[in-house]
Amino acid sequence: MTSIDWKNPESCIELNKALLNKDFGITYWDIPSDALCPTIPSRIDYLNWINDLINVSFLTVRIAYNDSI
Repeated sequence: MTSIDWKNPESCIELNKALLNKDFGITYWDIPSDALCPTIPSRIDYLNWINDLINVSFLTVRIAYNDSI
């Protein structure tokens, strides 16, 4: 069974690099060695939520504009 040592910053960085490459085709990603490394999976949830809000807001504005014509 494979597992990640979440307490090891290098493990988190390598996991993030692999996920960014697999899901988004990003081949280079780096973070300063003295910075905290955010976990990509939890951040993707936030980005998807914001993307959904933007899309709904845009759609609502567009529908309101079309109804006013």
